[in-house]
Amino acid sequence: MIRNESKLESYLHNSSKGKLWVKKFGIEKTKKLTQKYFLPIGSLISVLLMFFGVWNLVLLLG
Repeated sequence: MIRNESKLESYLHNSSKGKLWVKKFGIEKTKKLTQKYFLPIGSLISVLLMFFGVWNLVLLLG
């Protein structure tokens, strides 16, 4: 999604959450905010969740 702007724009127009953001900030600012903050933060959170899951498995099976 970060690299493909047409998919991002489609998501913002079709998603109920995306529509709220577009209504509040406009399409261009929402695309910039999404690419700069939200998608990288989401990726970071998912990596952290996987790390803690593996860490707990190591501790349990240790």
